[in-house]
Amino acid sequence: MGVSLLSANKPAKKPAPEIEEDLSFEEALRELEETVAALENGGVPLEKSLDLLKRGLALSDRCEQVLGEAELTIEQLMINDEGELISQRVGEEDEED
Repeated sequence: MGVSLLSANKPAKKPAPEIEEDLSFEEALRELEETVAALENGGVPLEKSLDLLKRGLALSDRCEQVLGEAELTIEQLMINDEGELISQRVGEEDEED
């Protein structure tokens, strides 16, 4: 059984880039925008383009993660039937109805 020339010449697969856990949403978004601009402008060698794409996907995931965490902490201020100011998480339904 012979070895395929395509698989013999195929470089080892690089692991997905690690994203720093302390990277803020703003930092991740800025870097993601720069990455997209570099890919859109072209002129980047294929290998570098693939690295940029992987980094961009990881940055996008980080932005989504930070937004998801923020969504869980957002609270809405409301006035209840007794005229009291209460706070309720956005998306939670009023259980008194």
